Amino acid sequence: MGFKVFCSFGNGLKHENNEDYKNIIVESAKTLSTRFNEKIGSIRSWDFNRDIWQFPVIIDNMMNLELLFEATKISGDSTFHKLAVTHANTTLKNHFRADNSCYHVVDYDTITGQPRLKVTHQGFNDESSWARGQAWAIYGYTMAYRYTNSLQYLERAKLTAQFYLNHENLPEDNILTGILKILPYQMHRAMFLQEPLSHPHW
Repeated sequence: MGFKVFCSFGNGLKHENNEDYKNIIVESAKTLSTRFNEKIGSIRSWDFNRDIWQFPVIIDNMMNLELLFEATKISGDSTFHKLAVTHANTTLKNHFRADNSCYHVVDYDTITGQPRLKVTHQGFNDESSWARGQAWAIYGYTMAYRYTNSLQYLERAKLTAQFYLNHENLPEDNILTGILKILPYQMHRAMFLQEPLSHPHW
């Protein structure tokens, strides 16, 4: 929802003080809020793979929070802001590895509210570091810091940026087409599995 709406109407609002744009952003935030689970403290990402996942949350979801933060600024309803902060805190707690990279998908148990699986859907394997996912984390927490002034968000963005920029697999031009961290014995397989930069999954 955030990708679809805020990238268009949110950017439009930067150039034109349009009440229709504002109304669309707020109504979209209301729709997005229906996917929030209080027990888990996150916004549900996908509805498919129900035979495998109970409540999947992808790192990409950090990009939805800008819509919620702006909806509070427009409407004065702090519910959206609080929901965004809760989601950011849950992701901060459960999505990141000790080396400061992040998982793509964390699946939560809907009864306990705790993580049950940490996997990938678009990376090389569950323990790989999908480049675009790291970008979602860096942008997402930088943006969350901008709206909240929470230093833990800024620190998270810095640490994941350092993981990316200092990684041994990063090319000299700093532009990666797919995966940063994979196990050495998988490298030769990954070279054949890399897809073009223009592919929508990368």
